[in-house]
Amino acid sequence: MPPRARGGGASLVLDPDAGWLVRSCRYRPAAEGGRAFDFEVEYGPPRDGLRLPKVVRMAPPGGVSHRCAFSEWDFAPTPDAEFSMAHYGLADPRLARRAGTPRWLVGLAALGGAVALAIAAFQLRSRRAAGPRPASRGGFTLIEALVVVGLIGLLVGLLLPAVQSAREASRRAACAANLRQIGQALHAYHDAAGCFPPGRVRTGDPRELAPGIPCSGPVDRSFLLAILPRVEQAPLADGFNLALWVFAPENTTGQAATVAAFLCPSDPEAHRPRARDPRDFGWRPTWDRSPKACTSYGGFNASQLAFALPDPSRGCAVDPAAAADSDGVFGDVPPIRVASIVDGLAQTLALADKSVTAVARAGDPAEPFLADHAGWWAGGDLGHATLAGAFPPNVSRLRPPGLSHAAAWTLSASSLHPGGVHGLMADGSVRFIGEAVDASPLEPTQLAPVVGAAPGVWQKLISRDGQASRPTLAPRKT
Repeated sequence: MPPRARGGGASLVLDPDAGWLVRSCRYRPAAEGGRAFDFEVEYGPPRDGLRLPKVVRMAPPGGVSHRCAFSEWDFAPTPDAEFSMAHYGLADPRLARRAGTPRWLVGLAALGGAVALAIAAFQLRSRRAAGPRPASRGGFTLIEALVVVGLIGLLVGLLLPAVQSAREASRRAACAANLRQIGQALHAYHDAAGCFPPGRVRTGDPRELAPGIPCSGPVDRSFLLAILPRVEQAPLADGFNLALWVFAPENTTGQAATVAAFLCPSDPEAHRPRARDPRDFGWRPTWDRSPKACTSYGGFNASQLAFALPDPSRGCAVDPAAAADSDGVFGDVPPIRVASIVDGLAQTLALADKSVTAVARAGDPAEPFLADHAGWWAGGDLGHATLAGAFPPNVSRLRPPGLSHAAAWTLSASSLHPGGVHGLMADGSVRFIGEAVDASPLEPTQLAPVVGAAPGVWQKLISRDGQASRPTLAPRKT
């Protein structure tokens, strides 16, 4: 009998006589009343004992077929492989994570209380049947002790979820207050400078530039550094030498300083400075290992993926098509003013939660220490203080087996708040956005934007004009 891989309601039939050709994979979410996804996966010939995937073909609802190729080292099929399609916008209760006390703990407390009460009832009945007994010395009887233990167990089982829920509600309110403070600081900056701070710029540090190419430096400081004086951090802002690269050795002290307004209480991993680990993927001895403080929030650079910084290959000019794609409030083509947001400030999403803890928990087979070099508040590059709208919120909860999804984990909005993320609108108001919001589809195994797919509500919220661009090929890294 051919081996089967099960997971998430799907069944993969692997035929060893056909080079492990997956003839079909049907996933039928209960919430969609019968609509299903079909897969066809071809596996190449075995090498070194591994069956290697070659091509995936998907047919989601609507009949649009997508195709994506794999590198040979991406992953090998295993009998317990899981395939989840919730990132197509279909609600799947199996993927929902509930905050609070685990169900097994509540059930155990309730079971203990029920058993204690049953024993107490049995003892009381036996005592009545035996008739009156002579008076004895004072103290608690076994029946009374069991009743008390049972009642305490029931109370614990009932109260713990309420306590956990109240704590999360408090953390969530503090998180929203932080975003409101950032929103007020951004508008104060706009009042003084006439525009919002740029999301990312290239450094002018001469030590980082190629000879004769002024735009060859790495991405410099974030917009969060520009608003430090407006979140009561003027001394910290004065400590940065802005003539140098933000990650220059001279700025080491400022890089490691945590800012309370940039930290969500539900993001514990972001509350300590993090440094690169020598076991990082592609580690180089020249990399900076000084600790850097993190942020739990990120500003949107574009509704999809965009790279519109001055390009050395174009004589330091900006690609016009890339400039059009950089349509977020913190896009690459400043100045971005209130007048630039033609869709309305209250209808445009400027920032969102970006949880370092979510990245750390998602894990990555290629970069297990990914969370140590993503989310630095001083850095303006994507993955630090800027986000890409190509990925829906909390995409890190979708974990296809064996693949590296570093871009999806680090560039997307995420949080540990149950059900979604906070979003700061351009007018300074804060809204909670559900993780099931309509968004552009992703390929199910690589979690990459499907080229040419129509933008969803999520992308239109991020775009300054409501006309979000369609996904194109992923831009090259800085």
